[in-house]
Order: sequence, then C-alpha cells, then structure tokens
Amino acid sequence: MNEKEIEQFKSILKEIEVLRLNKSADYGNSWKVFGLRGIIYQIGSKFIRIWNLKDKDPKNESLRDSFRDGAVYNIMAMQLLDNDETEPKI
Repeated sequence: MNEKEIEQFKSILKEIEVLRLNKSADYGNSWKVFGLRGIIYQIGSKFIRIWNLKDKDPKNESLRDSFRDGAVYNIMAMQLLDNDETEPKI
C-alpha cells in the first residue's frame, strides 16, 4: 500500500469507529441479545441490501453506507467470538 491508501484506510476505520459509537449510544448492547446467530442474520441482511443497491442510485442509504454498516456488524461478530458471548441472551 502506498501512503495515500494507508491514510484512506485509517480514515475509513475512524468512520467505522464513530458509527459504532453513535449506534451504541442509540441502541446500547441490544446487538448482543440474539447472540452470534442474530449478528449473522444482520450481516446476511446487509449483504442482500448491498446486492440490491449495486446497480441503483439509492435515495436513503448509499452503497458505501451499507458497506460501512457491514463492517460494523463483522466487528461486532468478532467481539462476540472473542468474549465467548455467542449464545442468545433471551
């Protein structure tokens, strides 16, 4: 990677961090309620949305926003795995 790509990567990681913190402020730890299965569902749903948006000009959520959300869900899945919290809490 060149220096520009490294800086762009860091900038995107910062966006993901801010998004995660903002969602946490709104929703708390509700993402843990259904465990890993729930996060896998969210990742699958996001993938389907991305697939449906790929050839369109969406009005509400951009393709880039959808990829950013997907990154957040993937990181949350890793957190569940790392903390052995994969089972539902309901």
